[in-house]
Amino acid sequence: MKTTFGVFAASLPVLVATGHMSHAITLEEAQAKGSVTVAVAIEPPLTIMDGEGNLSGAIPEVTRAALERLGIDTIEPVVTDWGSLIPGLQARRFDMIAAGLYIRPDRCAAILFAEPDSCAVDVFVHKTDMADAPASFADVAANPELKLGVCGGCSQEKDALAAGVSRDQLVPINDPQGGLDLLMSDRIDLFAFPDLSANAAVVASGADNITSVTIEGSQTYCGAAGFHMQDAEFRDAFDGALAELKDSGAYSDIVTPYGFNAQLASDYTRADYCPASN
Repeated sequence: MKTTFGVFAASLPVLVATGHMSHAITLEEAQAKGSVTVAVAIEPPLTIMDGEGNLSGAIPEVTRAALERLGIDTIEPVVTDWGSLIPGLQARRFDMIAAGLYIRPDRCAAILFAEPDSCAVDVFVHKTDMADAPASFADVAANPELKLGVCGGCSQEKDALAAGVSRDQLVPINDPQGGLDLLMSDRIDLFAFPDLSANAAVVASGADNITSVTIEGSQTYCGAAGFHMQDAEFRDAFDGALAELKDSGAYSDIVTPYGFNAQLASDYTRADYCPASN
């Protein structure tokens, strides 16, 4: 399953987030234009980009299907890192985020979230022969010699710090492949990442000496599209289109081949993670 999005179909360069600030875009403007700029962070199987710049993955596919129901047929992807998603949206460098960004109370104070489009739990990835492998972030904190790979600014970093892991123990990684590279070269002892992307990277690596284990105490996190605080109308319309996808079974058809549990995104709601005002 692959979708080629507008900016790539036209063989244009991949857009990269810069300091350029665009004006606010309303739902009506997006519908009239027929396109929106969407921030993505590459992390298979949520978001996948091949060598020719074709974008696929569960989140872009769901986003495209929802936007099409709103009369918006073209997505212009803006590739950025995780830490730049929210600041870039606040600065209007793109119109929305579609990256499976976890819904968290602190983030709910910064942007508007749609209803969940993906849910996952966090795992530790380490070598199968690791002695006294930690089961929780608290276990990592209890052994200051351990080096833990985490995505800077991501939920795993915040959870590790909250459990008492020192910053000296944390090593930044951008994605699970980066974590595997550091792990195989013994520059870290383990890394923490959401199960979907971590497990996909382990399988793709072909390594038979790597394992992933659900982090003890890890809650189910759900990700969702993100919108500017002033774009509630756009967010609400997107919610309606996403609900139609879920009710029709189209959502399940899209995400199941990527290894997602489709039911989880219906079992949890934005209200489980965000104040009612979001």
